[in-house]
Amino acid sequence: MDAYGSNQLTNLQQQLQQLQRMMSQPKTAEPVQTTSTIPFVDGLNGAKTFLKSLGPNSSAAVFDKDDAVFYTLSVDANGNAAPIKLGRFVLEDAPAPEDNTITKADFDKFREEIREALASISNGGGRKVAKE
Repeated sequence: MDAYGSNQLTNLQQQLQQLQRMMSQPKTAEPVQTTSTIPFVDGLNGAKTFLKSLGPNSSAAVFDKDDAVFYTLSVDANGNAAPIKLGRFVLEDAPAPEDNTITKADFDKFREEIREALASISNGGGRKVAKE
């Protein structure tokens, strides 16, 4: 085997040993980090500070941490900030979903009404037509 082949084999052996060392190391649990996708700021001054962190052609909505308001922030292509806009909102609980279930007794009653209506239709609708 030439020197090039020997060096290549040595490199492969070293990589294999490194992988084996990595695999044999005990795994430690990484702490779970929670992140909020909603940025909160401390009033208008916090919104102004957040605005400074935006790059050109950027916009963001940030929420006040103490009040039911949000601020819309934007920066144009030249890096100039647009006036900060403030919006107010009311926090409400989401409406409960409608309960579309029926009891078995109600279903059986409905089924019987349908059967009677179908029987009435198949019997000519229950109407008698006078012949002339």
